[in-house]
Amino acid sequence: MAADRVQQLQAEGVKSAQLYGADDKVLGGLNAFYLLVDKPETYGLPSNPKLPSRKVPLSSFLSVFTAILTGLGVLFAFRGRTQQERRAPA
Repeated sequence: MAADRVQQLQAEGVKSAQLYGADDKVLGGLNAFYLLVDKPETYGLPSNPKLPSRKVPLSSFLSVFTAILTGLGVLFAFRGRTQQERRAPA
């Protein structure tokens, strides 16, 4: 039905009418598609989208690395505090 509507719009003079996401060209196919009468950027859609999951391994590594550094910082901060309490006269 959507393809028929695109053909109808194009016959009426809207030459830029297109289905966005209906084929496998956009991220291997979407679960939904849009009937656009202008460029995808006009609607806030990327014309050449990329899968965000391709950046997951790097961001996961950086998150774990940051967590370890934060844990070490807290450990050394408390360690320094307890050592100062031991040195202080009672």
